Amino acid sequence: MSVCISTAAHKLFLILASDASNWSPKVGKLLRSDAAFDEGNLTQLRVAGLIRTTYDKDKACVWVTFTKAGKKLAAQYEVQI
Repeated sequence: MSVCISTAAHKLFLILASDASNWSPKVGKLLRSDAAFDEGNLTQLRVAGLIRTTYDKDKACVWVTFTKAGKKLAAQYEVQI
């Protein structure tokens, strides 16, 4: 599977995918610790069809869900979601 995303977005994807096993079933919370870094890279991951995100204004966080394409890409790196 070939995906056109930046190196930084790819790095963020692998960080999220590797941590997904610690999340509640299929959904994870990404805290807004580095919004400038995360925002553009999360957008790239969404546009590439690897994740879906929902912003929770009350909790000031973004909920991340991996798509089938995201799970398939993670599996190429031997990361099971």
